[in-house]
Amino acid sequence: MDNPLLGNLPEGKRRELALAAEIIRDGYAEKLKFSTAEKRRTGKVVMILLFGSYARDEWVDDPDGQYFSDFDILVVVNNELLTEDEFTLPIDDRLRHEKRIRTDVSCIFHTLEEVNNYLREGRYFFTDIYNEHIPLWELPETKTGGGRKHRLRTPGKPEPIPAYEIAQDHYSLWKQRAEERLFHAKTGVEKGWYNSAAFDLHQAAEFSYGLFLLVRTSYIRKNHKLTVLSSLAAEHDKRFQDIWPMVKPFKGYFRKLDEAYVLARYSSKYEVTKEQIAWMLERVEALYKLATTAARDHLEVLKAEADKARADKDGDSQR
Repeated sequence: MDNPLLGNLPEGKRRELALAAEIIRDGYAEKLKFSTAEKRRTGKVVMILLFGSYARDEWVDDPDGQYFSDFDILVVVNNELLTEDEFTLPIDDRLRHEKRIRTDVSCIFHTLEEVNNYLREGRYFFTDIYNEHIPLWELPETKTGGGRKHRLRTPGKPEPIPAYEIAQDHYSLWKQRAEERLFHAKTGVEKGWYNSAAFDLHQAAEFSYGLFLLVRTSYIRKNHKLTVLSSLAAEHDKRFQDIWPMVKPFKGYFRKLDEAYVLARYSSKYEVTKEQIAWMLERVEALYKLATTAARDHLEVLKAEADKARADKDGDSQR
């Protein structure tokens, strides 16, 4: 059935989203069909929500610049077991290989309790989802007295002072992590250990994205795919769109860097040339510099809000 809330999207995109929601539901249904454990038998998907650029009608489909927005989907389930890799990885794999879905699909999986706790705390990432989401599917269950059984709670307001302090902690920790991996990568390049250097550069890139995203949204997905993290960062700061030139041969170099998390460590067939590793190092250094700059920019915003909250608090105590 066509979703009227997706009316601004082309028909082909609406079909892709409907199929993605079907694959997610079918993936869980197949896994849970023969379950005997109580937690598994009662496991359910309760919501499938579209968020991000497609929900805001700000998506980009730019063949010339080789930048394409992903479908960002929040899958809400009723118990934590259903967020584990056993359930989520096969679904991600099916979505990735489904030829009828031409747009990349990036899913996150959380319980309704988790999502509502994050909303109660006023977490920026989940508050944005609450404000912009479009339901692709919702479980039609009602309470005994009427009304929907599964609901998102209204977001609370984040406390500016702890929000700034938490963001500072994220900045310090993830900046150090990225710097350490860059140091190890440069050592590997100098010694000709290109596979090890590629893995360290992947980790430096992942930690650089984590640095920015945690400061900006107080949330990072459990995902090692640089394609996913790149899309997430660009959602919040368009400067991240220009980090990876998606033209030949650099598109292939980026794919090789993205594969390094697994293949550079475990595959004897994974090989990196001197030219490729030099490009990877140059681009990851550029990413790290942008991530630190963008994170500092947002820290300044959070600091101003925290300073105002302190001043208001002091003013109230003096009255």
